[in-house]
Amino acid sequence: MNVIITGATGGIGKAVSEYLGEKGIRVFACDKKQTEFKNPNIEFVSLDVTDQNSITALYDKLSKENVTLDAVVNIAGVFMIDSFIEGNSEEIQKIFNVNL
Repeated sequence: MNVIITGATGGIGKAVSEYLGEKGIRVFACDKKQTEFKNPNIEFVSLDVTDQNSITALYDKLSKENVTLDAVVNIAGVFMIDSFIEGNSEEIQKIFNVNL
């Protein structure tokens, strides 16, 4: 079984990656921030979910390795402490790009 997890290097994403890796599932742990995983079932892959070139690079990598995906777990997300009224439009756009 092969799974992509976005937002895989922090908090919930890292815990899910490690849990699935321990169950023998091959995990492609995707995030912008690199983290090393000790489990050989978990492979870090640099990915920015808002960048089409980054997404294409992941697709190309998996295609070259003939990987068939069984699931994608999208945990990537950002938040803003300010309200939408107080936040600037650039930050609000970033939130929408990553979270949606």
